[in-house]
Amino acid sequence: SDLIAVAPATLPGATKGTAYSQTVSGSGGTAPYSFAVTAGALPAGLTLNGATGAITGTPTTVSPYNFTVTATDSTTGTGAPFTASRAYSVTVAASSNADLSALALSSGTLSPVFAGGTTSYTAQVANGVGSITATPTVADAGATVTVNGNTVASGSASPSMALNVGSNAVSVAVTAASGATKTYLVTVTRAGLQTASGAGVTLDISNSSPSCTLTSSQFTSVSALPAPERQALPTGYSYPQPAVDFAAGQCTANSDLTVTLTYPNPVPANSPWALAMAAL
Repeated sequence: SDLIAVAPATLPGATKGTAYSQTVSGSGGTAPYSFAVTAGALPAGLTLNGATGAITGTPTTVSPYNFTVTATDSTTGTGAPFTASRAYSVTVAASSNADLSALALSSGTLSPVFAGGTTSYTAQVANGVGSITATPTVADAGATVTVNGNTVASGSASPSMALNVGSNAVSVAVTAASGATKTYLVTVTRAGLQTASGAGVTLDISNSSPSCTLTSSQFTSVSALPAPERQALPTGYSYPQPAVDFAAGQCTANSDLTVTLTYPNPVPANSPWALAMAAL
C-alpha cells in the first residue's frame, strides 16, 4: 500500500562473530505492525522479531545477503490490512579483531598486568630457568596466532624457547580473519648466574649489570691441588682453604666486579696461621 512505509531505507553491514541489532519499523497505517521476511534470507545467525521488527543475533557466516521485510498494519475493513515491503542488502564481513584475550608465560609474571590493548611487556626469570613457553588466547575465534614465528593453537602453549642470560624477545603475532594484524612483544630477562659453590666454599659475584654471569667455576680441595703448587709454598706453610677459579662474562665494561668467598670455617683450627695466632 502507498499509505504504509518501511524504514530505515538501508541497514548497516555486520561482522561475523559480533552481536548485531537493528530495528525496522512501519508507518502510515494503523499500529501495531507485524513484520516478516518475505523474500531472500537474513544472514545466518540473525532473526527477525515479528512483533517488534528487531533484527538481532550474531552472524556466523561471511557473505552478502539480500532479503525483503514486509510490514503489515492492524487496519480492519475493506482491503485491510495494509502492507508495505522494503528490500535490504546486508554484507557480513570477516572480523578484524586481532586482539589477545589472555597471554601467560610458563615462568615469570608479565608487567604490566595483561590487557588486550597493551602490546609491550617485560618479565623476569631466575638464572635456573633455561627455557620458557608462552600461551596466547585470541579474543576472536577466527584469528590465528604465532609465537616467535611458530603457529600456536589459541589457549595452547608454544614450543619451548631457550633463554640466554639477559634479554630475550618473545613476539606474539595475531592475524584476524580479515587479515588485520597485531603484535605483542614480551622482553624476558634471565638473571645471571652469580653464585656457585664447591669443596665447602661459596663464591658470589656482583656487578652493575644484572646480566653479569659466571661462565665457569672450579673448586679444588687442598688435597687435590697439583704437587708443584703445594710444594711452591715456604716450609711450614700450607693452603688453609680450597682453590677457587672462575670466569665471568656479560659484565659492564670498565666496571668493578665484587667477588665474595665464604668459607664454613675461615681459619682451620690446626692451620699454621691459627697456631701462630694462639701463641700471641
